[in-house]
Amino acid sequence: MTTGQDFDGALAGWLAPPNGCPPDRLFAARVDGAVDDLTRLHRAERHYARTFLREVAALVAVVLAGGALARATGLAIDGWLVALPTALLMLVLLGGGRQPYAGSSPAP
Repeated sequence: MTTGQDFDGALAGWLAPPNGCPPDRLFAARVDGAVDDLTRLHRAERHYARTFLREVAALVAVVLAGGALARATGLAIDGWLVALPTALLMLVLLGGGRQPYAGSSPAP
């Protein structure tokens, strides 16, 4: 059975440059940069997914609160009575966090 060190040593031997050539540092730097870019991309995706879920939760809370308020005041829950304030709040919630377009968005 091999240990982690045995495997790491074997892998280093397999990936070593042939005939004692110096390692390709430019390739290694590019791979490291690509890994860093991928890490930033995953971090940005998680950030945007969390932000989206928070906005959806806030929107659901607004709709439920509007329905509860309309019911508590004894008003008939007509479609326009609830839809107009809800639509305005949706515009504020969904459009309020947007920033002007400035090219590609950097990872947070």
